[in-house]
Amino acid sequence: MLSAEYIIALQSLPGFGPLNIRRLCALAAQSDIRSSADVHTLIRQCTVSITAGSTIDRETFGKALSFACRILDDAVHNGIGILTFQDKAFPAALLDAVNASGRIDPALVLYYRGSLEALSLPGVALVGTRHPSPEGVEDGEYYGAALAEAGCNIVSGLALGCDAAGHRGALLRGGRTTAFLGHGLDTLYPRENIPLARSILERGGLLMSEYPAGTRIAPRNFVARNRLQVALARATLVIQSGAKGGTIHTGNMTLAAKKPLFCIRYDAPVEPDVCLGNARLVRSGGSYVGRRDEAEILQRVLP
Repeated sequence: MLSAEYIIALQSLPGFGPLNIRRLCALAAQSDIRSSADVHTLIRQCTVSITAGSTIDRETFGKALSFACRILDDAVHNGIGILTFQDKAFPAALLDAVNASGRIDPALVLYYRGSLEALSLPGVALVGTRHPSPEGVEDGEYYGAALAEAGCNIVSGLALGCDAAGHRGALLRGGRTTAFLGHGLDTLYPRENIPLARSILERGGLLMSEYPAGTRIAPRNFVARNRLQVALARATLVIQSGAKGGTIHTGNMTLAAKKPLFCIRYDAPVEPDVCLGNARLVRSGGSYVGRRDEAEILQRVLP
């Protein structure tokens, strides 16, 4: 089994995507690996990507290992734990993560702060717009609380609006909640939710990211992290969504993963524009639930 150092190094090499790394790890498990030279030899011999493997000389691989060592040192300095897909505690569901294009896009390394016990609970991804109506804030907190009290792990992204409401609701009932971030865990974003993030950690929750410390905030990372929320959860609940945006992507990822997608029905919303996406996702295959109808979700989520 290759160590986290080697897997992180492989991630930084050109041509070694998740599929090639998993295949290389499988080959390593059948080989006598005693040093970095052995790993480099395996890379050169790797038949899953002859073009990529043949262009990586020892100097290039050495630089990748140095980079990985810095990542590991930064993690220790910042109190960040690391899981690779080979670890027993790694959520196996993340290996089946589906991206916005509908293709399998697994996570191989996770960086975390907090308690991994949250991962043992059935997850529900609670997502929505950053600009909900007062009804949306109220419903996000209600569902976060009700589902957490029933024994679910509330999975979201620490964003302003519906995400934050779901996290808060879970904490209000003493439940567990997990936030996937789109940057390194040496920082917290948005700044307005720093107190919320600290509360999540203090109350047995979890902050997770596939990005190492030092990774800057970039819009594409937030889109990519949505697939991990869907993968970790058994179902997704959309609180409020506009006609476009990240919540629509998350809903479509849920449908592509063939998981239940629920959207709250607002018969006479105060601000109808923030609910247009709910109807769009239902037309695509999601199901409506009422503003106080957690029982239907729990029937699909709990064992």
